Amino acid sequence: MKKQLLLILGIGISLIMQAQISKTINITTAGSLNTALTAIEKSTVTNLTVTGIIDASDFKTMRDSMPAIIDIDLSGSAIVAYNGLNGPTSLTVYLANTVPTNAFFDFKNYSRAIASIVLPLSTITIGGNAFNSLRELKTFTIPSTVTTIGMSVFQNCAGLTSITIPASVSTIGFDALSSSGLKEIIVDAANTTYSSDNGVLFNKDKTKIVQFPEAKDGNYSIPNTVTNIGNVSFYDNTLTNIYIPNSVITIESQAFNWGNGNLVVDANNTKFMSEDGVLYNKNKTSIIDCPKYKTGNFNIPSTVDTISQGAFSGCKYLESIEIPSSVTTIQSIAFYSCSGLKSLYANSVTPIVLGSSNDFFNYVDKTACTLYVPIGSKALYSSANGWKDFTNNVETTSLSATDISSINDDIVSLYPNPTKTGFTINTVDNSLLQIYSLNGELIFNAYVSNKERISTNSFQPGIYIVTIINKKETITKSLIVE
Repeated sequence: MKKQLLLILGIGISLIMQAQISKTINITTAGSLNTALTAIEKSTVTNLTVTGIIDASDFKTMRDSMPAIIDIDLSGSAIVAYNGLNGPTSLTVYLANTVPTNAFFDFKNYSRAIASIVLPLSTITIGGNAFNSLRELKTFTIPSTVTTIGMSVFQNCAGLTSITIPASVSTIGFDALSSSGLKEIIVDAANTTYSSDNGVLFNKDKTKIVQFPEAKDGNYSIPNTVTNIGNVSFYDNTLTNIYIPNSVITIESQAFNWGNGNLVVDANNTKFMSEDGVLYNKNKTSIIDCPKYKTGNFNIPSTVDTISQGAFSGCKYLESIEIPSSVTTIQSIAFYSCSGLKSLYANSVTPIVLGSSNDFFNYVDKTACTLYVPIGSKALYSSANGWKDFTNNVETTSLSATDISSINDDIVSLYPNPTKTGFTINTVDNSLLQIYSLNGELIFNAYVSNKERISTNSFQPGIYIVTIINKKETITKSLIVE
């Protein structure tokens, strides 16, 4: 009998917890929602309707003190200005008719079950991150009074599949509609700033693509009216192929980062090119984006001197990347979250200088990934910003073909070779000559002149690696001492 009573009690409690509890409340003094609700109401109410006047502190109450809330209807309320420390951010000034920044963004709790929010009908601005990471948000209507949608407003709203932009909106912030579950973005035809076509967001005259819905799959051909592909516009896309027309002359930063789509550029495009699904500038000196589906090994072409911002971001299936000695610039988050890397080959004798942001190799396992560097460079890499974070720093004589210049022996040569007592070097004056044993020991290190003779009397018989560095290039050769 006792067990049956406990079972009934347990079921009763469970039903109470699962039951939706509605509460309608009129707030006559802005900022008083917290005191107008009892502690039990704040912990159990699932459906909340608020009328009257509210401010930023009331949004903080809904976000931080009402964990069970699912549906929120604020259509009968108005947002007034607030000055104080009790808003949802560290800011102290909040404007009227503005959904405050971080209104429902709880970075400590990404499991909020909020499924529906109806804003005040007088709302003008939706602040940054207002609904960020509300993964269960499924229905949302932007009021026809809204002019500004802040940055990252709907980011990570995985349950939101469609959104309509009213005619009133003139500003959409950075990342506002990316990394979401959107399959379509619809713009009111009367909007004078934005337009939509087949669920894709453009500026009004369709010369710039602003946002491609992340959850929209298949193949996509960018219209030939487009000249500009906007910042993060295809971020984290799930497409198979993206066709870039010859009309495109500008691709903004991180436009395709974390994207899956194979990038195919029209051969007649004068600014960009593609090869094996990877995006480059036209003369192939800058690698712009590598799709995240790539697996195995990737050797950056020796024509490349710049690895663009986020070029390999999210390429978690790549196991090895080789950076040729031609590369002189690596931009921020270039290898962000390349979590599957096991080896990274850096062929520049001197480490490429990385910026102070220190985010170039974020979420690369620097213990599991071995950094391979040219012989004689280990100490330099071990003390260089970003590079020094790799636990395993290994010098190797197995230099890539991209690091060995195809240069005529009449221009740079060692003779005689093989030798017993020494050799003469034919090179550019004031070149740095470095000679290494096969186990990586630096035997000789000095600046030399053309036709200078180098003694090998102190060398043991064997094979040595010779590196000649001048202002133009680095040349690697072998030397045999008999």
